[in-house]
Amino acid sequence: MLDGYSFNFEGQRLIWIIAAVMIGRFALSAMATTAIGRRFTSRFESDNAGVYVRAPDYKSRMRWIIPLVVALAVCFPFVATKYVLTVAILGLIYVLLGWG
Repeated sequence: MLDGYSFNFEGQRLIWIIAAVMIGRFALSAMATTAIGRRFTSRFESDNAGVYVRAPDYKSRMRWIIPLVVALAVCFPFVATKYVLTVAILGLIYVLLGWG
């Protein structure tokens, strides 16, 4: 449990979370072997997978995302408190390491 800038380990909560995940994964695996589960998963499978080819002069509207994110990243430290900035940095590290 996060308490300000300190961390308090709660083993019982961790065990409950692990148990819930294990039971959930088992239930999903067991359900996937039934007729209803196979019918459900077959809806996500398709035979028409392909590649969309755009015209050579096509410009995506997403080209503004990277400059916008850079501009927000430059302005963010000036408007954020120390705590929010710390949480944002930890969140960024969490995402970059592939944990999130």
